[in-house]
Amino acid sequence: MGYINGIDHVDLRVPDVDAAVRFYCEGLGLALKRRDDYNGIAVTPDGVILELSPEGSDQGDSSGITHVCYNTWDVDKAFARALEYGAVPSRGSDPEPYTYKDLRMAFVRAPSGEEIEFWSVMRPAGSFGEPVRDHKYIKHFVHVALTVPDMHACVKFYEGLGARLKIDWEWGCSMTLPDGREFELFTGGGRAENAQGYTHMCLLTDDVDAALRRVVELGGRVAHEAYDWSNLRIAFAEGLAGEVIEFFSMYEDGRQPDVFDAPPQPLPDLFAPAGEGNA
Repeated sequence: MGYINGIDHVDLRVPDVDAAVRFYCEGLGLALKRRDDYNGIAVTPDGVILELSPEGSDQGDSSGITHVCYNTWDVDKAFARALEYGAVPSRGSDPEPYTYKDLRMAFVRAPSGEEIEFWSVMRPAGSFGEPVRDHKYIKHFVHVALTVPDMHACVKFYEGLGARLKIDWEWGCSMTLPDGREFELFTGGGRAENAQGYTHMCLLTDDVDAALRRVVELGGRVAHEAYDWSNLRIAFAEGLAGEVIEFFSMYEDGRQPDVFDAPPQPLPDLFAPAGEGNA
């Protein structure tokens, strides 16, 4: 039985919410859904939400959620645009975009301190990149990466929730979710404590209470019991590496939604031949 359907959103704690909104929305082209007295809500074109919350640090975390990955129209242009808006290359070994097999990739550290990975997939003619549309550099939310103390234990944990192991690199792995998005798990981390950047990820489920019970069966713990809010059933849990997981299910009985009014679109197969799921 699968307990999770996919990724709904990621929460990012930043030192300056307005500056982060400017970077993600004016810079990279995410849509601003809401800016209130507390946080900013930005959304990717495929519907994954980035919660920009205050009181963060510009220091990146080395354990827990360490980066997220976005598929772009053109990695080189997205990379240049991010630098124009205050990001810096985050990996000394790869300070520029580079090609790995059928991927064009780049890593940056945003002005708020969090690490971002950009992708573009090789086109049928063997080239990378497509024209950027309306200053929207990002196409899809692809994956959440976690650096953990025990990768194999965490693989079993997420398999127990319904993720599927896709690739095992020994020093890391990729796990696929039912919506086509992925987790990447990497060795070399400690237990996540007091996250300063990406503070939690939210996973969609058909049954929040059952997912919470399953977390406990798999060795995790309850961080906040399930409750109702707006059009949502919500709970918080802690995974084996200390990562915070929020669970959502959406009521479909006419309750008035807040900003979480629809699940994200499934991620197409980015590596499928043209016309067979690539978007």
